[in-house]
Amino acid sequence: MCMSRIIFWSKKILKITNKPVSCEVFADDINSMIQQGNKISKWGRNVYVKVPVTNSKGKFMGKVIKSLNSNKIKLNITAVYTYEQAKKIYGVLNKKTKSIISIFAGRMADKGKDPLPLFKRSISLTKKNKNLAYSAKAGSDFTLVFLGGFMSDMMGSKATYLEDWAERNQYGFLRFDYSGHGQSSGTFQNCTISDWVQDAYEMITEKTKGPIILIGSSMGGWISFLIYQKLRDRVAGLVTIAAAPDFTEDYFWSNLSDMQKSELLSSGRILLPSDYEEPYPITLKLIEDGRNHLIFEKSVAVQCPIRMLQGTDDNSVEIQTATKLLDHINCEIRQLRRKSCTKVVPARFDNHQLKVLVLTA
Repeated sequence: MCMSRIIFWSKKILKITNKPVSCEVFADDINSMIQQGNKISKWGRNVYVKVPVTNSKGKFMGKVIKSLNSNKIKLNITAVYTYEQAKKIYGVLNKKTKSIISIFAGRMADKGKDPLPLFKRSISLTKKNKNLAYSAKAGSDFTLVFLGGFMSDMMGSKATYLEDWAERNQYGFLRFDYSGHGQSSGTFQNCTISDWVQDAYEMITEKTKGPIILIGSSMGGWISFLIYQKLRDRVAGLVTIAAAPDFTEDYFWSNLSDMQKSELLSSGRILLPSDYEEPYPITLKLIEDGRNHLIFEKSVAVQCPIRMLQGTDDNSVEIQTATKLLDHINCEIRQLRRKSCTKVVPARFDNHQLKVLVLTA
């Protein structure tokens, strides 16, 4: 196939999906690889320029990787066989630009070598420098901080709708992807509640100033209460949308069959069905870490205005969870009260459904 046809069909493929697509350089010398990489990077926003870790002469392509990555070009560095190669690659990468290090596990296994130890050692490199995707906009008075749900990302309808509202009303707004979510670095199955709470804390302390209003959706509702405990002097208000505190214990672990629990304890991981396209990958690490953050086991003291929104037709978070949370809050100054409304929330707000019960503290 001639080069013009390759370019034509590559661009066509990039338009089919917004997911990452790798397009490989075909040159063998450093300067030509850099030139081709720069051209390929302009084919689409979702393109990852595929670069071999070494050329046909076995020379490390560190100059190519550094040059392209420094220009904010996303890379897929391929044909990696050793930890030493992965370490050299990581040493020249621009940590603020997303990149993939592809380890050739299949070929290693074909030669009788177990690739898993290499996976684990290579992954440990990335834990030292995480790269969280975010959108932060300044405003007057308050900054609204949106904390998303389990396996959600900052491009969801609630986050973007609230950001538009905040901008129209001249409030600051921060949304971001937790580690292993959306466009952020990290592997989802390696992360825990502790990691995501730390992500939220770092984002808020680094990207915002002054008073904040926390808006937590689903798992983000749980994280919002944990963040409140760390930054209570800055939190001017707290809003939850179908908050799911302690869900790792009350929703996941408690609803597993004996067979599923046995599988999780032995293998460290199981897949659970979800209302979305992909199943939930649940790890033993996630369950055990979640037990360090359970809030229903102790009193939750909150000294700021709270609004808890809960859909009465919600299939993911039961209304009993919201009322239990309301009763559990220890608020010395304010009197807790329930307020119902029949306002219908637009359907674009995903599967946390419709008729809303407003719980106020």
